[in-house]
Amino acid sequence: IKCIRSSDGEELTHAHADQSVNKNNSEINNAKRLTAVQSSNGDNIGLAFKAVDGNRDENYQKWSCTLTLQQSDPWWRVDLGRVYTIGAVAITNIAGFENRLNGAEIWIGNSTNFSDPECAVISHIPSGQTFYFPCSSVEGRYVTVFLPGSGKVLNLCEVEVYYGYPLPNVALKGEATQSSTLSVATASKAIDGRRNSFYSNGFCSHTAEDETNPWWRVDLQRSFTITAVKVTNRGDCCAERLDGAEIRIGNSLENNGNNNPRPVFIYMEGRFVNLFLPGQKKTLTLCEVEVYAAPAGRGLIQSSTSSPYLSSKAVDGYKNGNIYGAGFTHTLDEKNPWWRVDLLAVYKVSAVTIINRQDCCSERILGAEIRIGNSLDQNGNQNPRCGIIESLDGTPTYTFQCHEMEGRYINVIIPALLRALTLCEVQVFASLPGIALVF
Repeated sequence: IKCIRSSDGEELTHAHADQSVNKNNSEINNAKRLTAVQSSNGDNIGLAFKAVDGNRDENYQKWSCTLTLQQSDPWWRVDLGRVYTIGAVAITNIAGFENRLNGAEIWIGNSTNFSDPECAVISHIPSGQTFYFPCSSVEGRYVTVFLPGSGKVLNLCEVEVYYGYPLPNVALKGEATQSSTLSVATASKAIDGRRNSFYSNGFCSHTAEDETNPWWRVDLQRSFTITAVKVTNRGDCCAERLDGAEIRIGNSLENNGNNNPRPVFIYMEGRFVNLFLPGQKKTLTLCEVEVYAAPAGRGLIQSSTSSPYLSSKAVDGYKNGNIYGAGFTHTLDEKNPWWRVDLLAVYKVSAVTIINRQDCCSERILGAEIRIGNSLDQNGNQNPRCGIIESLDGTPTYTFQCHEMEGRYINVIIPALLRALTLCEVQVFASLPGIALVF
């Protein structure tokens, strides 16, 4: 597995630890109701503080958005009051003038000039939408939105600043169990919100020593769309014990959940998250397990549905190529059928894999295009193209290198007068700077 040292974003392959203690700060919007200023005021309504009032309403007439004059290089800035390690900035765009923010830059630092580190460049945010921009754990007191160019107007309906990953850690409300327990090191210690990596401090789980195939599991109480799992390893000794551990995600309790699929991409649905350590004479110690997720099904949609083959079946982790197997999507026969996933933040996409139906009709997938971007124009099907399935090549699996194309939406569309789109599985390989998302 890959673990994360959340304090600096370093990927850990085994014997490292995270000694930071920070309970769920990723859910806190550090900018809310703090002091904000902007380069000019377009009127007496769109004042700078409107972007940190906690209201994402995109309608300017509701008095919750900022507005500058038309000018050269307009800007907006919030003072967080002290230095934070910033993981992400969320921007809500105004309705009706969605292109005004195109090319805006997000700056983070400890001074009020524009020599500070740049977090992101906003290529496009659809009208009224909120987009998250990862900032690679940049430290700073000031967050600035700067729009370079002449004759520009800067509108912001909300700016949110997050310590870490913008989705909640749903493991905190889960129930944990494990294959065995050493003394008082119960499974629940790994979801107590503390990343303290010293076992003697009493915040780590621990199975019996020298067990065969030890495991740990959290029941999230319902199915979620999981985008990241963070594991804090023991730091005082024995960190190498975690070598070879596998993360399993799914909805089955067969073999205590250890037969669920291994996540190899960034978007997967499941109720149970397991840490499974195969082998003899193994000991499993976990100082924290964090599961970042959204409600199941959120962000998954297709142009139509041939029941019961829902859009969520393409991210359930099952690769069975039989339509009567574990999971498939299926649209109706229609013009230009499509399927889309909302990654909930802007990612750099390195590759997309599509697994096709195998029991019949494999030729239906011919001509399918993978589209990646931030626009929902025509349901996202006009975003830039990563690849196209031009031949069957005797395989049900097609992988396209996308060379870190940036986007929040991944579409699969078949431009055709009458066709059904069926997908066994869609895997998206991508990254947020400073966060490991490929296991």
